[in-house]
Amino acid sequence: MITYAGVVGSLRLARIWFDDLKGKGLKQSTRCCNALILAYAKKGHAQTALSILEQAFRKGCSPNAVTYYILIAMFARLGDSPGLANLLGDSECSSFRPDAMTYNTLLCGYSKMGMPEDFDKTHGEMAEDLEEELSEESYNALLVGCSRLDRLDELQRCVGEMLAREMSLASPVVAEEIAKAYRRNRWVEGLDMVIQLEEKSLWISPTFQSFVNACDLEKKEALVSR
Repeated sequence: MITYAGVVGSLRLARIWFDDLKGKGLKQSTRCCNALILAYAKKGHAQTALSILEQAFRKGCSPNAVTYYILIAMFARLGDSPGLANLLGDSECSSFRPDAMTYNTLLCGYSKMGMPEDFDKTHGEMAEDLEEELSEESYNALLVGCSRLDRLDELQRCVGEMLAREMSLASPVVAEEIAKAYRRNRWVEGLDMVIQLEEKSLWISPTFQSFVNACDLEKKEALVSR
């Protein structure tokens, strides 16, 4: 019920149901705390989310990896680099081994905040820590990060590896970030590979398609002007 309230964006209802647990003599478990933290995190209420975490500690409700993933995702989405750094420096948070989803979130967050060194550090740690090959989701996170940081050579390498493994783009957001990077840098090299990857997806991004059309138009204009 608390999770449902968070999904529909009713913080008041989420809080009422959470407090109602105690009134009914039920334990406010880690799962319930996570649901309430998520409700506030989705709304960008960072201080309240952290306050709930502190209250959970005092009541003997130990946070778990999911708790910290929710908070990491919140700070990354808000672009709050100091808040993210403080959280990652917390001894409790650092005791949990990041999973692939957490690494992906950090990659997207650091690239959004324009922090290439932290992006590289996280990428290196992910490559060492995760024993299995990178998943499609991780490759998409790298595509977003490389696009935002204007690292088109690295982006093309990722695209090539994804094509070799018959992967596709995860969402229109990824295609749009790539399109923005190509247009921003006036870059055309490797565009054919990106188009191949985009064609493997189940959807067509209007932003990416319009970019491709614009490139075709520019090429035609260049030929006419010769």
